[in-house]
Amino acid sequence: MIRSAEVIAATWLLWLLASVHAASESINHSNPGKADIAKTIRAQGFNCPTVVGVNSRSQDAYGQVFRVRCGPMRGTGIGEFPYLRVTIQRDGEAIIAPWTD
Repeated sequence: MIRSAEVIAATWLLWLLASVHAASESINHSNPGKADIAKTIRAQGFNCPTVVGVNSRSQDAYGQVFRVRCGPMRGTGIGEFPYLRVTIQRDGEAIIAPWTD
């Protein structure tokens, strides 16, 4: 059973991903939603100091899919940051995993 707080959190994450994706069409590196997405990703155990890109990948059998690119904080150097697959399932659960082609 899904608690209402989990549904609200997943709905909020979906809204953030969609708004960051829309903002990425223009040059906007300071979108405050990126920090919230990175924080949510880090809470799931992934290394994501900051979000540098979000692309919507439409729907699959599990829900709405986004391809998220993490990167280092500005001025902190270079690191290894793979793309992540963020899926917002129909039941409201957010699943985060490494992106595989």
